[in-house]
Amino acid sequence: MAGGSPPLPPATHLVWVTLGRPVDRSASSRAELRSHGVLPGAVQLPPGGHPVALAAGCQTTGGYPVILHVIAADLPRLGQLRPGDGTRFLRVELEEAQRLLLRQQRELDRLEAALRLRTERFLQEQRRAPAADS
Repeated sequence: MAGGSPPLPPATHLVWVTLGRPVDRSASSRAELRSHGVLPGAVQLPPGGHPVALAAGCQTTGGYPVILHVIAADLPRLGQLRPGDGTRFLRVELEEAQRLLLRQQRELDRLEAALRLRTERFLQEQRRAPAADS
């Protein structure tokens, strides 16, 4: 799947995103696993073979093999995928995933501060407006 996958089928919602075409599961991996903890971003391989990426509203346990995990910084992108969108997975080391998440958080913090400032300025202008009309 690292080279990309075909467009998403129409099974996409808050709990999971079905990714691309089915993956051939070897006979040794067809057995169900015991339930284990899962988090948003885990990509499971259920018996039908269609990889399923767990999204924000996913369950807390699962029994299918987890074949990869979407990094936390990319979870918002996962949530924005629509049927027909292509997907591509690249290997990311832990340190890089952490760096990307920190960068994303800093960008969100800057955006929040800018919005707060604009809101305060707008409210100040609104408070002054009636006085100017009198």
